[in-house]
Parts: sequence; structure tokens; C-alpha cells
Amino acid sequence: MAVTLPGSVNWQYANHGQVLFISFILRVLYEVFGYHTWYILLLNLVLWHAGLAAIVLAVYRTTSSRHALWLLVMTFWPGVWCYLPLYWKDFTFGLFLWLASGMCLLATTFGPAQSTRGKVRHRAFWAVVAVVLFCGLYWRHNAIVTVTPLCLYLAHKMVMAKGNRAFGTSGYLARVGLVFSALCVCLVVLVVEHAALLGKPGQQGKTRHIFLYDLVGISVISGHDLIPDAAYRPGVTFADVRRRYAASATNIDHFVYGNHRLLDENGPDRLVEEWARSIRRYPMAYLRHKVRFAKSLLLTRPWLPTARELEADMRVGWTDRTWFMALMHDVMARFPLSEHKITFTPTRLAIYTRARAWTLATNPPPVWYLAVSVAGLVVGMTRLAREVQKNTSAPKRDRLVLSQCLFLTAVSTVTIIIAFAPHTNYRYVFPAVTTSIAATIALALGLRSPRRNQA
Repeated sequence: MAVTLPGSVNWQYANHGQVLFISFILRVLYEVFGYHTWYILLLNLVLWHAGLAAIVLAVYRTTSSRHALWLLVMTFWPGVWCYLPLYWKDFTFGLFLWLASGMCLLATTFGPAQSTRGKVRHRAFWAVVAVVLFCGLYWRHNAIVTVTPLCLYLAHKMVMAKGNRAFGTSGYLARVGLVFSALCVCLVVLVVEHAALLGKPGQQGKTRHIFLYDLVGISVISGHDLIPDAAYRPGVTFADVRRRYAASATNIDHFVYGNHRLLDENGPDRLVEEWARSIRRYPMAYLRHKVRFAKSLLLTRPWLPTARELEADMRVGWTDRTWFMALMHDVMARFPLSEHKITFTPTRLAIYTRARAWTLATNPPPVWYLAVSVAGLVVGMTRLAREVQKNTSAPKRDRLVLSQCLFLTAVSTVTIIIAFAPHTNYRYVFPAVTTSIAATIALALGLRSPRRNQA
């Protein structure tokens, strides 16, 4: 591992407290074990393989077939394994969801707890699931939209755990809705209060650049300059913005970042109000702007650095960002010289080059995972309705409900990214990759004929 851009940004999190659990975990590790770059890699490996082990065990307990071990080849799933060393928080967040999904699927193979010790074990297991989701919630600032559908499954489990009383479909929906609403309130409170926990109020300003970027798109498409005058940098006109948008409409960097940016996100006041007013006045322009962004995002190809890029000084190519140069100077002074960059031996160079080429060639774009999720929702909801009418076994019903919640998680992740992401970057939709894979496995198990549950 070496000091990289995402690694240095995560170091900034640890020292300035922008994201709670990255800050907490890295601060503790740096203080106890010193400054090294492989901590998040180790965490990613643990989350990925623990989740995979839970899923393999769940499939084996459900099918009683050793063919479940074939799922271990997913260790090398091109959409995941080559991204484990990368420090972007989106990948770690997606792996928290992967582990939580695997544990929820494994829990569907548990029989009812008869003894006090069994009940304690079950409660301890679900407490670990809650801790994993809690860590994921604080690992990414927009994680609440992704975590919420899984809370729907937890509400389902809480209602069904009250006993085997038949309270009808309407009673079940009412109880699940009530518990789910309470969980959502808890999520909102946790997210709203996280800035206070950090001692860093005012974190909502972190999204101003996205509102300004949307104003650019609405203005160019509608033909009306809706960008506040205070946002323009000296000498920049609306014609300059229009030309830049025509050349690179889906890259916010060209508008509000770098020394060559056209706009200043900190200049205008009441930016959110201007953004909302512009959407009300020109809804079709906003829709066309987002459709263009969505097409680019869903067809984007994943990025992996080349060996030459990993061997080079990460500061090259970023000299137009003074904040990054200052950050890298501070970061590189704290880490060992051996971790400042990667030096490949001929054998390692050949392995990495081939692995990178294979990953980029075989990893499908995000639209593939979204299509699987939408199809899974249609198939799963249809089958779930039939199973409810037939009053089938609880494990089978639980797997179907879990699969639908996970598919909803994937769809909601893509939706929020389309609405509020600054780039068409593969890492933003990575949580949809892990949850759609877990959901597909849960749906496949839910569509099977039920077998006697193991305790």
C-alpha cells in the first residue's frame, strides 16, 4: 500500500473529524499502531470475507449441498476484489452493507430459540447486525438513504418475533409500518446529531457545490442564467459556463474545483432556495440535466490506477489544487518513506497488469446491477404475494422479504447518487453492487422449495 489520494483524504477525516467512524477508527489506529496505509485494506478484507462466509454458510444450511462452497469463487468477483485496497469510503460502506446482508440471510436459517441461552445468542447476533449497520450509517454521509430499506427488514423481524399470532395482512402491515417509522426517526436523529457528536456543526455546507452544479445544468438547458451573480469568478460569464457545460456536462470539477474553475460555491447566499426555485420554474430542464447525468453514471466504467500511476508521485497532476498539495505535504511527512509509493518487481507488475485488465474487462457497468435489482423486485414481489396467500414457512418468507429490502437498497442508492452526486464515478454506486449480489442470492433461496429449518 502507498499514500494515495483517497488515503490522504481519509487521513484528513481522521484529523478534522468530517465523518465519525473513519475519524474514530483511524485516530485510534494511528495513535496505537502508528501511521500506516494498510488499515482500511485490512478492514475491507475482513468485511468482505466475513460477509461471504455468512452467505456461504446460509446457502449450505438452506440447501444441505456442498455446492454452496462454489460461492467462494466470489472472492475474485471483479466488481469487488480489486477495489478492496482503495481507501474511498464508499467501498468500505458497501462492504459494511455486504456483511449485514450476509448476517441477515444467515439468520433466516436459525430455528426458534427454545432455551434462555438460545434467546441470548439470537439477541447478541442481531445486536452485532445493528452495530454493523450503525458503523455503515456513519461511514458515508448519505448512508441513511441506503440503510433505510434494511431497517424495513428489521421491522419485519421485530414484528414476527412477537409470536405466531395470526393478525392478518392489514395488522401485519400496520405493525411493520409503526416499527419502521420508529426506526426511521432514530436514523434521522443519529444523522442530524452526528455533527454535534463530532463538535463540527455546519456540515450541511458540504453539498453546496452540488446545488450550484444543478443550477448550471438548469440554466444552460433552459437558456436562462439562473446562477447567482456572486457565484461567478472574476471575468467569467454565462457564455463561458455554457461552453464548459457543452464540453463536459457530467464533471463538476470543471465548474467549482481547481484553479481553472468558473464558479465559487461559497459566494452566493441562499443557494438552496435558488436551487429549489429554479427546479419549480424549469422542471423539464432539471429532468433533462439529471437524465444526462444518469446515462453517464449508469454506463461508467470502473477505474483502477495503472502500475505507472501507482509508482509515480501522487502529487503529480494535482498542482492546480493548493489544498491538496498542502494536505499531501502533511500526510507524506507522517507516513514511512516505504509507503509513499509502490515499487513493482517484474513479477508483481505482470500480476497487477493482468488483474487490472481482467477486472476492467469483466466488471459490468452500474446499469447491470440496477437492472438486476429492478427485475428482482418484480419477481420477488410477485412471488412474495403468492407465498403470503399460501401461508408458507417463515424462513422462506423471510428470505423473500430480505431480498426485496436489499433490492430496494440498491435502487435507492442509485437514485440518491443520480440526484446528489457530483461525479459519474463508479465508487458512488458501489453499495448497490454488494447489496444487489446479496439480494440475488437471497431471492434464489427464497424461490426454492422450503426444507426443514436447522436450529
